[in-house]
Amino acid sequence: MAKRILLTGQVLDRGIRVNSVSPGPVNTPLFPYFEQDAGVEQMAWLNEQVGRVATPEDQAEVVTWLLVGDSGWVNGVDLPVDGGLSAGMTVGWANPKDSPASRSRSS
Repeated sequence: MAKRILLTGQVLDRGIRVNSVSPGPVNTPLFPYFEQDAGVEQMAWLNEQVGRVATPEDQAEVVTWLLVGDSGWVNGVDLPVDGGLSAGMTVGWANPKDSPASRSRSS
């Protein structure tokens, strides 16, 4: 544990920030594989919750902001870049129990 704290101090002393981005479904050449694994209906349901599938540009804008934007005080966080899907599931407007995957498990 002490080594981790020391490393964090060394990183901060150098002005290095560490953040991560967690995308939702993104329309890339890999999307069909995710769709196949999760199921076409499930992926359609996920995208319906936020209105559309994300683009690589949607993700790149957030990463660019973290790198060169006014984000200098953002440090040590994971940013869900999923159009609000994870937030919707947390507060209830996107109810995962209504998803095709959940319905198929309960039947």
